[in-house]
Amino acid sequence: MVGKIVDGKNCPVSYANVQLLSMPDSSFVEGCVAKEDGTFDILLPDSLNSLLKISSVGYQDLYVRLSTKQPVTTFVMKEDAYNLSGVTVTARRRIVKSLVDRYQIDVNGLKDYSFDMIDLLSKAPGVIVVDGVPSIWGKSGIQVMVNNHILKMDASQALAYLKSLDLNSVDKVEIIQNPPAKYEAEGNYGIIHIITKRDQGSLGLRLADELSYASTYLTNSTNFSMSIEKGKLGVYAMGSYQKGKDRWYEHNSQGYKSFSRISDLEQVNHPQDNNLYASADYSLSKQINFGGNLSWYKSRMKRNSSSEILTKELNSGQDSVITSTLDRDMPLTKRDATFYFSYQAKNAGAEFSGSYFDYDNQQNSLYHSWLNVESKNQSYIDFQNDNSNHLKGFSGMADFNLTLLKTDFTFGGKWTTSKTPTKAYYTPVITDYANSSTYKENIYAFYVQAMRNLGKKVSVKIGGRYEKTSMKTILDVEAGGIDRKYENWLPNMFLTYDINDNNTLRLTYTGSIERPNLQYISPFVIYSDTKDYTSGNPYLKPVTTNRVGLDYTFMGNLVVGMYYSVSNNMISQVISMDEDSRLTETKWENARKNKNLGLNFMYFYNRQKWLNATFMAFGSYVDSKATTIYTKAHSEYAQATLMMNLNFVLDSKRIWTSGLNARYSSAEKNCDTKIEAYGNLGCYVQGAFLNRNLTANLSVSNLLEPKLKGESYSNGMVMKFCNKYSPLTIKLSLAYTLGVTKRDKTQNYGDKEIQNRL
Repeated sequence: MVGKIVDGKNCPVSYANVQLLSMPDSSFVEGCVAKEDGTFDILLPDSLNSLLKISSVGYQDLYVRLSTKQPVTTFVMKEDAYNLSGVTVTARRRIVKSLVDRYQIDVNGLKDYSFDMIDLLSKAPGVIVVDGVPSIWGKSGIQVMVNNHILKMDASQALAYLKSLDLNSVDKVEIIQNPPAKYEAEGNYGIIHIITKRDQGSLGLRLADELSYASTYLTNSTNFSMSIEKGKLGVYAMGSYQKGKDRWYEHNSQGYKSFSRISDLEQVNHPQDNNLYASADYSLSKQINFGGNLSWYKSRMKRNSSSEILTKELNSGQDSVITSTLDRDMPLTKRDATFYFSYQAKNAGAEFSGSYFDYDNQQNSLYHSWLNVESKNQSYIDFQNDNSNHLKGFSGMADFNLTLLKTDFTFGGKWTTSKTPTKAYYTPVITDYANSSTYKENIYAFYVQAMRNLGKKVSVKIGGRYEKTSMKTILDVEAGGIDRKYENWLPNMFLTYDINDNNTLRLTYTGSIERPNLQYISPFVIYSDTKDYTSGNPYLKPVTTNRVGLDYTFMGNLVVGMYYSVSNNMISQVISMDEDSRLTETKWENARKNKNLGLNFMYFYNRQKWLNATFMAFGSYVDSKATTIYTKAHSEYAQATLMMNLNFVLDSKRIWTSGLNARYSSAEKNCDTKIEAYGNLGCYVQGAFLNRNLTANLSVSNLLEPKLKGESYSNGMVMKFCNKYSPLTIKLSLAYTLGVTKRDKTQNYGDKEIQNRL
């Protein structure tokens, strides 16, 4: 249903709250916020035994009994009878809405300040964007979901997809910090759910180009998207291309019992990415839909690095210098195909899907090293290292939903199987480690969850997910293999209490699992130089986390919360030294157990037409205990992150906008690492032309050029580091949008938990 809200003078009522209530108990069914022009779009149920409630500051609440499905309806609101002389009442948009298991953010007020979806997310409460990569507070990764369907993409493809979206097609964004049982339990991730407008018979096209300058190098990124929706058929396609250069530096100093080392590394990266994605869906009827998508991604990262390692002998006083160069070529090809079929009746439905994935990852490295001892003699070492892994697999998934006794039940299962042959080859041979293996994995998952409204103010969702994992690492025919099996039951619960229209409390409990990726468990040796190498640990256990949280939302603009979590078997790098050969080995271990008590604060200010501002603060107290002898036994520390985004309208027609963003992170310390405090600063100016179809954006990031400083401890060794990964960057971006982009309806059931690790 499309509606428009006006006052007695036929002027639009901006940002009114619209709620659809069921009869006769007036329980909440659906809701939205009207736009600046007073229009809104809300989905009506098949049964029209419903009540529409419209409310806004300064007006009397309006109740309308819905009896017929009208395509467009105008609703007239009366001004409040209480008129205070000399007082002006201004309606204020509710930015954040607390739902039972997520936050819903109305992003309409952010579109004028944003160039693309990544830029818009950087201004949304609860989302952190660092160097163009979005994340959710308290989470190490994200998944992107569009209209209730997880995108079948890895991180780099998802970023290209977000950049290609037309902001005019986006209606709302939901932040799911702790995914319920229906979604994958793998990884410490949150979900960014994008809800788009429902258009019919539309054609959309968007072209964008971005030129970035950093460390004297240029990088160019181009992307396009196209959508066609006609009748029962919907088609969406997008593509992106990127090529450029960037540079970063590392400085490390290591202290051992009998000697010390100082190393300096400069690395130049040459990224080149190609990405294509297409989806199609067809509706046989209102109940039956089917479709699929294809994804192809090819990248080639070339790295040229040079390093110098100075070794100081504490006993003999005989110093040495190793000068090295490394040329590394890393081609990667990914192919995915997904199909689905769904049936949805009034009170029951089912969805079935299958996915095939094929990832081919290569890494070819050529080392040149010169050893000089006290300038008296010099030796030359030259070797080549080639390694690869080729992941192939399939997954099948079934979901069912049923409404019974006013309770929504959802249950289903998923099976994923994969096989990854891996190889490592050195010329000349400098290691006795296994140089080939095959990694096999099967994951069986089952879940069930139920959701119910308990009266008008309380909503509850409770469920759980069971996962059984079977892994086998086959080193060679003679040695056999390493078998690992484990089972996990991960319960979750969400309880929301609406105290009144302006105050909401939410209690959550969730569990998650994070399996070690292939890099962590591969038994191969990979040299970064002739004195340092990395090897995997096939006996690693998965990380498990249990978290309980309490959040409070006030007036849709303020969110305050706290949480407590316990993480077991946390994985860290452990560095050890062979005193005879002087070789340094980096290995992954289940190194510690963390207990975390956290606080978060988010406030969105939008009282002025010329200013939107987001303020966020996240703090935590961590109690970290070691589970290995290589690190410190115990560490306690407090850490805080402060963020601010200011966005300004520079003219009355809102053509020119600008902004400033700042971030500060305090020092943190656990059993094996200490990181010093750092800050960052950025700004932008943006213009919208040709009826807002052409957008130009000039931005500067990393004005303070943050450096990652700190020290790590392992096996009696102390390593101090000072790394510079985020140089001053200037970006010029242009985008042209034609038509209206439709929503992507394809049901994308991904295997992200497998792909991220392999």
